[in-house]
Amino acid sequence: MRQLVQKAEVDYAEIEHDLSIIMIVGEKMKSHIGVTATATRALSDNKINIQMMSQGSSEVSIMFVVNKNQEKEAIRALYKAFFGSSESDE
Repeated sequence: MRQLVQKAEVDYAEIEHDLSIIMIVGEKMKSHIGVTATATRALSDNKINIQMMSQGSSEVSIMFVVNKNQEKEAIRALYKAFFGSSESDE
């Protein structure tokens, strides 16, 4: 870790464990306003803390990093927000 910090010339680096990456991907995302707002609202409404989020320059995907113990709940919340129901509702 020390070598990484020195080579990257950063002041501080930290490793976090027990995180999950969830991505929303869709070609039409770049032409729809509010996709990120819908996703973050769904996570917030379900009390899921977003550790990090990132959107690529192509605007066809958004990545969310959440605590691993909230992974399934986050996926259900996002599914429900975009498709109207969760797997458990069926």
